[in-house]
Amino acid sequence: MWRKIVLTIVALIAIASSEAQTSSRYSLYQNYRFGYYLRYPTYLQLASESANGDGIRMQSNDGSIVLSVSGILNLSSDNVHKLMSDMVTMLCNRGCSVTYSYINDNSVVLSGYTKSGKIYYLKSVLSTVYSPSCDEYMEYIATAYVEHSKKDKAKGDDIIRQFKYFPYKP
Repeated sequence: MWRKIVLTIVALIAIASSEAQTSSRYSLYQNYRFGYYLRYPTYLQLASESANGDGIRMQSNDGSIVLSVSGILNLSSDNVHKLMSDMVTMLCNRGCSVTYSYINDNSVVLSGYTKSGKIYYLKSVLSTVYSPSCDEYMEYIATAYVEHSKKDKAKGDDIIRQFKYFPYKP
């Protein structure tokens, strides 16, 4: 009986320790202009921040992993199908291939390879934010993009798992 209790306690401590280690490996980026969030690994360093506050770009020390998040007002009231078309066109113009695509009521996901052979994953979400200065709700598009080398696939997949909650707070 005591053995079962001790083993249960040890298992609970191991789970708690694992969760603490996982959460300490990540930071939470919050964009104050559009109100979106993204968890990202702490080994990524800020490479640049946009002047108008719409997003940031981060990368690993060796530059083999790049993560960017941004928001833009949806002034033309694009729907998700137009968003998909625009994103595919943009990626193809950059020389990227699209090997996976997914669309639902408010989001688009695309994945494939860049011209240089890196793996990319993009998620764009149509969302709404309240603007106190305009005293109205405004539509915007939040986009998260990661690009990584094939040797960094495990790290890239780990980042992509964080896209599950984007643009909402996890």
